Amino acid sequence: MALRLRSGRSPRALFALIAIALGVLVCFLTQPSKAQDGGSSDYAQGGRGHGHAENHNMYKDWNRPDVGGSCCSAQTPDDPAGDCRPTTAYLGDDGWWRARIRPGPNGFAVVPPNKILNRAGDGRCHVCERNGNVLCFQPCDPKS
Repeated sequence: MALRLRSGRSPRALFALIAIALGVLVCFLTQPSKAQDGGSSDYAQGGRGHGHAENHNMYKDWNRPDVGGSCCSAQTPDDPAGDCRPTTAYLGDDGWWRARIRPGPNGFAVVPPNKILNRAGDGRCHVCERNGNVLCFQPCDPKS
């Protein structure tokens, strides 16, 4: 005699349905979120150009503290050569800053001390980088 639920279905079918639903839920919860272009959290993703346009007027006046010259190679706010952007960063236990320059778990670059500008007035960290090399970094207040 087989066990049947009130709906007439077997418990095996119910367990299969629950397993499928949990599998779909796990897939949605483990997918990394993607910021939309122009969204307020673009800088957290580390993507090149995210947040450059709205900060171009600030970046265009930055000069490299190590060798002089401009930190930003963009000529206009919409220039695809914009290599400066807001970013996430943290101060390591060794006293060196790490700034996100690309998405993903390995997207942080160590910031040499001779690349650091004065603290940001808007409270966010900003980085200018080309080909994985940090040109300028404006730190934010470290999180405690």
